[in-house]
Amino acid sequence: MLLENARVAHARLKQADAARAGLEEAQALLTLNKDLSAKASRFHDLVSRGAMLREYGVLLSGISDTAATKQAIVNVRSRFEESPKASTLKQGTRWTNLVAKLDAMINALEAQQNQDWKLYFSTRLFAGVPPEKRKETLLPSVNKEAIERYTKFYSQFIRYRSTIPGTKEALDDVHYCSDELGKIKFVENENVPESVKQFFAAVSTSAGASLELLTAEVIDWLRENKLLHSYMVRARF
Repeated sequence: MLLENARVAHARLKQADAARAGLEEAQALLTLNKDLSAKASRFHDLVSRGAMLREYGVLLSGISDTAATKQAIVNVRSRFEESPKASTLKQGTRWTNLVAKLDAMINALEAQQNQDWKLYFSTRLFAGVPPEKRKETLLPSVNKEAIERYTKFYSQFIRYRSTIPGTKEALDDVHYCSDELGKIKFVENENVPESVKQFFAAVSTSAGASLELLTAEVIDWLRENKLLHSYMVRARF
């Protein structure tokens, strides 16, 4: 009887050890899966955002050197299929190398999208100066309504200069504000030379001003009024 009880107790201990080992393995795999799922979700979001930007005509450069990351994924998956254990994934530097490559690829994709968006924003959308700069050459009494509209749309527009809109609605809003800003007409101060008035009228549109309008008189006037640094030359696509 005593021997039988000992055998039963030993069997139960083995079952308990197996159950505990199984639970620990499941928890280890769950932790790794959560880490991988978070990266997959972030990558999916960036790919979706890229597709949205392309729909609106934003040229995306893409990223290079993805072959090593793809190969690392194939290698880890192959080893795990042979031996589906957490220890297989974490053997040596296998898992840390995979995570590092995934992070590098995701960060590179995000950085490239941000750079491409900034280029698009600065070359394809409204190019006028901030309201406080624009008001310096205007007659306040006859430009009150125009200045208010300019200030309203500019504040909505400029917040996306360094931040990619997250939805199509936000992208629509950016383009709408850009178009509306380009439509606003101002009455320039009479003391402003005609060449400068023409320059301001052009830069206040989405198309911007041609180099032909940037005459010596305009450059001198902008420099004298400390406005020269407010403008930049950009290629017309």
